[in-house]
Amino acid sequence: MLFLIAYLKRTLRERFALRLSFALEILSTCAMLAVFLLIDRFQSSLLGSERLAEAASQLGTTYFGYVALGLAVSELSQSNLGGILGQFHFEKQSRTLPVLLAAPLSLWRWALVAGAGNLLSALFRAVLIFGLAVGVLRLEVGSFSVPLLCAVLFLAVPALWALAILCLVAALLLRRGDPLGFVLGILFDLCGGVYAPVSVLPGFAQEISRWIPLGPALEATHKVVYAGAGWSEVSPLLVRLVVLGSVYLPIAYLLLQWADKRARKRGFYHLT
Repeated sequence: MLFLIAYLKRTLRERFALRLSFALEILSTCAMLAVFLLIDRFQSSLLGSERLAEAASQLGTTYFGYVALGLAVSELSQSNLGGILGQFHFEKQSRTLPVLLAAPLSLWRWALVAGAGNLLSALFRAVLIFGLAVGVLRLEVGSFSVPLLCAVLFLAVPALWALAILCLVAALLLRRGDPLGFVLGILFDLCGGVYAPVSVLPGFAQEISRWIPLGPALEATHKVVYAGAGWSEVSPLLVRLVVLGSVYLPIAYLLLQWADKRARKRGFYHLT
């Protein structure tokens, strides 16, 4: 346990130590939000943007408000997908992965600790994104239930983490990590409804959104923050998040155990 705590402290210290990268992250976040604010302001001259604005208005916000909250919530997904795979690639390239796994530390426990570190930094970035949208770019937000919002995010984390573990399994089998996490992260953001409401997406994308936790998590979050929805209104989405987590977690555990044994036998962890 002390080893796990020390590893988590080291991971967090590395993520928050670089002040220059932190400042650049704030600037890039402002620039990204400003782009979507301009799209929202000049939507009349953009092809198809009227449908986006109309779908967002049904949730009680503008297109800019929709994307700003979507980007904040998607940090939880991106931190798990790119974070765990990126951390795995970093530990392997720096030749510390064999030492970590010989601690003894199972790959499942390592992924759990790495996921916890990524989650803390993702929550910080999520607050930063939405805070800049509200405080700097003047996004209007009414009153909403903070406990309900926390419940939505809390229930979304296990399923999102399980998907990241499944991606780690694929990386162990294919011996490719970073490109896989990047591609899947973009796919989940697009089909999950980060940049456009699911209702305006093509049929196949709407079908995919039902099977990834980011879809119901975003839908519930938008209803809570912008429409002031209560527990009864988002309870079906909360149940869906619980079901997805209950399905993905045991599958991810079993497949990771198998992929871990296979990688150890073939000496994958000792390759650079």
